[in-house]
Amino acid sequence: MSLIEKGRHRVQLTEAGQILCDYFGKRQQDRSAIFADLEDVRALRKGKIKIAMHEGFVSDILAPTLIDFIDSYDNIRLEVKTLPTTKEVTGMVTEDEVHFGIVFDPIDAPNIRIKMKVPQPLKAIVHPDHPIASKQSVKLAELQQYPIFLNQNPRLHKILRTAEFVPVVAGVETRD
Repeated sequence: MSLIEKGRHRVQLTEAGQILCDYFGKRQQDRSAIFADLEDVRALRKGKIKIAMHEGFVSDILAPTLIDFIDSYDNIRLEVKTLPTTKEVTGMVTEDEVHFGIVFDPIDAPNIRIKMKVPQPLKAIVHPDHPIASKQSVKLAELQQYPIFLNQNPRLHKILRTAEFVPVVAGVETRD
């Protein structure tokens, strides 16, 4: 198929030649656009981050950080999935359903890397007249002589059983 036709004074594209030139021009634009899109992803100007987190992090603990991130990176879509258990968060990470997970007490798993740990103090919330209310901190052994109410979270019970063998100090908060 002929792409050009020769005239007496100039060379012109045939209809097929014009179609091919248009096609090549569009491919060049597409190529430039895809490289620009890839650069935007690399430079954190565009993209999506998927996070799974234990539902206890959603409130006042992590919300301000997420809002700051969204304000700073407005073209990055943040997908946050809140789950009731550490096991479910860990499962989403191991199945590559999310980029990372945030939990209170990570489960040991061979294919999970813990990138950051933040120590969290144990707190005993007591009435102002309680014998330990005037103390800044108490040892877990001291708390054994008082009745304690715990929520029914089995992970919390496991943490406390582990802490019985480690010298842990609990902070004291008084409540009216």
